[in-house]
Amino acid sequence: MSLPKEDRVQQLIAICVKNDKTPKKVGFADFIYGVSAVRFLLSHKTVKEYIRVLVDAWRQDNWKHLVKSNDYLSREEKETWLTKL
Repeated sequence: MSLPKEDRVQQLIAICVKNDKTPKKVGFADFIYGVSAVRFLLSHKTVKEYIRVLVDAWRQDNWKHLVKSNDYLSREEKETWLTKL
């Protein structure tokens, strides 16, 4: 079983993929704040940490490694995301 933070990151990645949101798009941080407030009831400070993790992972490989291993995404969603990058 994954840790809660790792699981939340996986869920946020899946939500971003499904909504075509990336750190390169305007409003990304606001989107993450909104999702995190509704879905996880996280504090502003904690959400900032998640945003930093998501941005750092994006800079590394555009979330490819996180998408490939994401249980919250279907095979089709993964393939679509990986081929469009």
